[in-house]
Amino acid sequence: MFSTLCSTAHCHFSSCKIVNYLPLLSTEMTGICGLYERKLRDINPMIPNITYDITDLYNFIDGLADISALVYDHSIQAFLPYDRQWIKQKLFQHLKKLAQR
Repeated sequence: MFSTLCSTAHCHFSSCKIVNYLPLLSTEMTGICGLYERKLRDINPMIPNITYDITDLYNFIDGLADISALVYDHSIQAFLPYDRQWIKQKLFQHLKKLAQR
């Protein structure tokens, strides 16, 4: 179903725009978690092991000025747009699957 995911995040605190083109949805979900984890490490450089829960991740996503996903659908040969709620839903599914391993 999914081929390529492109997400864009606009940050409040600086004029940054992040665009990722990744072949798998799971890779993109891992990338979004990594973006949050990098922010946590930047804020807390002296703490070696930082933990967070899904609510913290959702708050991070909600704090972004904009985040969206364009997912390529082979059946119609076009990208379909998805909003932050869809991204949060997919993140939950992704993290749940990782926790079950």
